[in-house]
Amino acid sequence: MLIDDLLYISRMDLGHAQPALKPVDVNNWITQLADDRAVVFSERQWVTFSVRDTGPGISFEDMPHIFERFSTEAGPRPGGA
Repeated sequence: MLIDDLLYISRMDLGHAQPALKPVDVNNWITQLADDRAVVFSERQWVTFSVRDTGPGISFEDMPHIFERFSTEAGPRPGGA
């Protein structure tokens, strides 16, 4: 499964594949979030999502690289592995 995902991402990078979009059961997703207390329901039937970052954070120097594949805080690994 992981290898298939990596091959698919490589094909997308080369323009040989398009993202596979699929419907999502939003009701189930919201229910799961509500169970985690990440959703607040208002009287107007709007949903507000809140996310809290409790991790150590990303250094300012590493910010430009956060979306680079195989990148870590120490920088990209040689050979992309």
